[in-house]
Amino acid sequence: MTIFVFDLVARQSDFLREQRVDQARELTEMLAVNSISGVLSDDLGGLAEIIKAQSHFHDVEYAMILSPSGKVLAHTDTAREGLYVSDKESRSILNDRSETTVLVNDTRLVDVAAPIHANQQLIGWARVGIKQDAIASGLRTAARNGIFYTIAAIGVGILFAFFMAKGLTRGIQHIVGVTERTRAGERQVRASLKREDEIGVLGHNINTMLDALEQNEAQIKLAKTQLTAALSEHETILQAIPDIVFTLDMNGNLVKWNKALELATHFTAKELSNRRAVSFFPENEHEKMSAAISQALTNQEVEVEGHLVTKDSEKILYEWKGVPLFDSNHKVVGVTCAGRDITSRAAKESAEQANQAKSEFLSSMSHELRTPMNAILGFSQLLESDSENRLTPEQLSFVEEILKAGHHLLDLINEVLDLSRIEAGKMTLSMEPVELDSLVADCITIVEPMASQFNISLNVDVQNLAYVHADRLRLKQVLINLLSNAIKYNTPRGQVTVFCTDEENGDLKLCVSDTGIGIPQEKRALVFQPFERMGAEQSTVEGTGIGLTISKRLANMMGGDLDYESHTGQGSTFWITLKRDTLQELPKSQDSIPASTDAEASQSAPKLTILYVEDNPSNIQLMLKILARRERVELLVAENGTHGIAIANSRKPDIILLDINLPDMDGYKVLEQLRANADTRNTPILAISANAMPRDIEKGMSAGFHAYLTKPIQVTHLLAAIDAVTPKMFSEAP
Repeated sequence: MTIFVFDLVARQSDFLREQRVDQARELTEMLAVNSISGVLSDDLGGLAEIIKAQSHFHDVEYAMILSPSGKVLAHTDTAREGLYVSDKESRSILNDRSETTVLVNDTRLVDVAAPIHANQQLIGWARVGIKQDAIASGLRTAARNGIFYTIAAIGVGILFAFFMAKGLTRGIQHIVGVTERTRAGERQVRASLKREDEIGVLGHNINTMLDALEQNEAQIKLAKTQLTAALSEHETILQAIPDIVFTLDMNGNLVKWNKALELATHFTAKELSNRRAVSFFPENEHEKMSAAISQALTNQEVEVEGHLVTKDSEKILYEWKGVPLFDSNHKVVGVTCAGRDITSRAAKESAEQANQAKSEFLSSMSHELRTPMNAILGFSQLLESDSENRLTPEQLSFVEEILKAGHHLLDLINEVLDLSRIEAGKMTLSMEPVELDSLVADCITIVEPMASQFNISLNVDVQNLAYVHADRLRLKQVLINLLSNAIKYNTPRGQVTVFCTDEENGDLKLCVSDTGIGIPQEKRALVFQPFERMGAEQSTVEGTGIGLTISKRLANMMGGDLDYESHTGQGSTFWITLKRDTLQELPKSQDSIPASTDAEASQSAPKLTILYVEDNPSNIQLMLKILARRERVELLVAENGTHGIAIANSRKPDIILLDINLPDMDGYKVLEQLRANADTRNTPILAISANAMPRDIEKGMSAGFHAYLTKPIQVTHLLAAIDAVTPKMFSEAP
């Protein structure tokens, strides 16, 4: 009887181990199939996800993906990724095997390796190790119980042999039947022995092992489902990306590709099969692209730009990258290529180069045109004002026409140059609080002669103390353009009105309204187009057709907008919307020195002379208020660079405060001329500008400014900067 029990246990052991080997084979081969795409594309992240799915099967001790050379591409123990295997089992498959192999099959572990093939080429190995502890434990328990109960049965079996023999035989036969049915593939069958003897215990243990086997198979099935889902997701992502991905063999023929290649070339999968890669490129690029493929085949990564030729002979510019593909002996067997459409990028770069060339041409032409224009206008003015050799009235009218045409051409040159600077991104703005009262007054003064010439009345209704955040010079340019248009295109004895309104979002709308002929609705799309005069070129009214284009773009650069409304026969209203701003209030400073009440001391002490070169009246007013708190300070003001240089040369100030954005020249040119003069070469010069980017400050300090202060002015910083460069004789004066 003992021999029979051991034989039964041995048969069950063989069966369960055979089942475990089959499970390991099936799981390993499934892992190998699911890993093909990831190994081909060197997608280590995808391989890691596939390996991670093995953890759902609790009896898997390890799982790994190896390259043909033995490098660990993915492992359940991530610390081993990137290393090379060196055990004898691994060496045995790496040397000369190419079929599924059971490397280990003992009481502790089943280790199976399956080859990963693509296009009949070995590209790697999949290995899975499954523990056999549960089977061994169950068999040992069954064997112990069998021996124990067999010995017990021998002790008492003599007395009950006859009565027990029939029952024992029936139970063992039932267990044998369960085993055979399990071997045949039934997984739900169980031993149904309601007895407490050794046969019942053996049946119970067998049922426990069958439960574990069913659970393991369910987990394997779940792992297969998850692996398939992960592979499907990975493949879906690969097929969905817009970049082209494909592999070539050593002859440069297509082996595998994603959907993007079919979409880009309009070829079907059948037409692409085994197609030579160079056939996708123009003939004049065959040599370059063949060289790139050959370079990749010599174990080098390569990047190159080349046109892809579609089935319809369309050429599309792509950026290509190729990497070599290796076999198990680390020998290059092909190339994996990826391509990205860069047509739009190349077109953008070409457009930018063309725009840059246009801007440089316009800048050069502006210079070339200004030189002869200077002679034309200069000599015309000499002829007009020559008191010794007076011209006849007819000759004077000719000169007036020359001057008129010359100034018009000069305006055109300036406006074209402004437009090119804006389009090239080279127009810089000095954003600061701008008082509208004074700005509008300046503009009205400038256009009054034109208004008188056209017999147009000007009306102004601007809110007192209204400030906007803008570049004063450019806002003035926009307003003068709107006013001159309102005057030129008005009706005889018409009116032009300047007024302000508030927007719901808090912005301020500066409006210029006229009583002119109006703009037809069908021409609205043409209003802000460059060089578009909407039929006015047929009239006697002069113009360039780009003033409104420049004005709108300047308004946008200042954070606002330019728009209009018009009614034919009634007139038009153009407006610019801008952010409101406030003039900076002076804080109460404990560091400022109160004005002296000792008249004699004030008169006898030397005064610190400061020159402030600034064109914005609001900023000038603020500086006057700041320095009024300092004793013995005389502030000189120049509203442009030329005037500032003249005052500096004549008055020789102790300190110069210099704005960067001036009407006639920038602050850097002023600085250059002051440094070239021996009288002002060592004078401390402080930059004050709304250009507050770090690169602006670095540029200013590199140019030679003693300090670079940004707007809005911080009073304490300004006073500290002035104190830092104040000559010693003033700082020690009583």
